Amino acid sequence: ACLVCENDAYPALDTAGLNRKKFDPAVRFVSMRCLGCMNLVWVADALSKGFDDAISIEKVGNQFHLWVHITDVSHFITKGTALDNEAYLRGTSVYFPDGVYPMFPTKLSNGILSLNAKQDRLTLTAEIAFDSDGNQIGYQLYESVIHVDERMTYTVVRDILEGDSQDLLKRYTHFVDLFREMKVLALLMRKLQKNYLSL
Repeated sequence: ACLVCENDAYPALDTAGLNRKKFDPAVRFVSMRCLGCMNLVWVADALSKGFDDAISIEKVGNQFHLWVHITDVSHFITKGTALDNEAYLRGTSVYFPDGVYPMFPTKLSNGILSLNAKQDRLTLTAEIAFDSDGNQIGYQLYESVIHVDERMTYTVVRDILEGDSQDLLKRYTHFVDLFREMKVLALLMRKLQKNYLSL
């Protein structure tokens, strides 16, 4: 048995401290912004085991609006409980080639705390505005409900941007503009960073 898996021990903690305010996707919480209609993707390495963030982007006039979402753990985990204290001690999830030493019990981290595709999830969102040169000109932070459309890998996104695969372009045709705008903003920000470092 994997040593890491054996150490995924949360004796009597699997549900202790789990907030009983169960998330009902049919209920759009009044205090939260519903972003379910937005094209959202999770992009990471093919071997990644963590699915707790997602992004989207939109060009509005001469500005870029970037949305970065991360799982809202605080909605489900009650502060000061055994589950919260154990997670605090662990600090983060640690990933090994043959397993994971998770911050939270697997059934939570792979379930309601994971931004699984095709499911509504509660998140904390940073909405950041950039000008046409890639300079940050404003931001907002808020609670939200999102719906991740696809899990993508860096390799697939690169192949889409480079046009190497007609099959991928056809399959993800509704994301092509999204990835192109992400690339434009990324290049602008990289240019600004190089200029700053050269000073």
